[in-house]
Amino acid sequence: MRALLSVSDREGIVELARGLADAGYELFATDGAASFDLDRPGEIKVADRSAGAPIRGARTVPIGPDHPYLTGGLPMDFPGVGYGQNDLFAFQTLVGLLLSNGPGTISAQGAKGAVSSDGPEQPERVQLNKGLVGFLTHCGYAHGGNGYEGVAFLLEQFKDSDLADPGDPAHGLDVGGLATRYVESYGRYKAEKKTGGNLDIRKIPGVNHPVFKDKPVNHDPREVFIGELMAKRGEYNVFQDFYRALVQKLFDEGVSRTVYCVNIDAVIAALLLKTVWPAYRAGTVKPDALETAAFTIFLYARMLGCAAEIDDHLNRGRNMDTRTAASACRFVA
Repeated sequence: MRALLSVSDREGIVELARGLADAGYELFATDGAASFDLDRPGEIKVADRSAGAPIRGARTVPIGPDHPYLTGGLPMDFPGVGYGQNDLFAFQTLVGLLLSNGPGTISAQGAKGAVSSDGPEQPERVQLNKGLVGFLTHCGYAHGGNGYEGVAFLLEQFKDSDLADPGDPAHGLDVGGLATRYVESYGRYKAEKKTGGNLDIRKIPGVNHPVFKDKPVNHDPREVFIGELMAKRGEYNVFQDFYRALVQKLFDEGVSRTVYCVNIDAVIAALLLKTVWPAYRAGTVKPDALETAAFTIFLYARMLGCAAEIDDHLNRGRNMDTRTAASACRFVA
């Protein structure tokens, strides 16, 4: 069922629309509407009443490389760079992934700690700005900064390549060869450290995870989800492809005991770097700006999530207690 909303007085329109949507109606406004379904990630449904024939009315628009680009589409825009629907979808996906790791995440603890110290049982005493300061003080290079390290790592691996388009499967690069080159170097470094009795071995950004480990082949389910989602949309990312080749090569060469997972930090770095690679190649965006952008996008998304945590703890929390009862936790996708 479809409903067309056309009003001269917009008062109450939100409540009316919500009621119609709850009743199962698909809503359109006077000038048109657009809807997106995650189950059909390669297309957008559009109803345009303002356009001329033959495109006036409802139609399905495929999302792909030929889709007209939009300028200034991202909140963190780079001058002179156009962003298409695929890039905007990647940004939306990143924000969804980064909103929260759950009520126990460190950044949420900082936000809820500020609320609980003021006393949510007397909500008029709670200072919301302190909650956001608590969120900021609980973000850093270990919690949120790993995307920064992932971008720097990828830039180093691809610095001598002639990569023009990270989204083109026919890029002409030997991704396996790039992975082998790094693994050979890292293997020698690791062996020298062990021979010298020094077990303080640097970690590879974006590789392995404290939870998703110790199986013969390990996967971070978030990385798997993004890979499958992008494949449904017909999108390719050479940086994510490189990471997958890297963890396999580490195992094949005996550098790792198991096939490590490609973790979510690698996904953040790969998605972000793919989006801004043309600007980087053109010299519009410098490496340090790219690396900082990875941390900034974490802060942007997590700020939204922690604002929700602040509101939640203000309404359900207790004085001097940052815990959320397990019975009150829900998974939101």
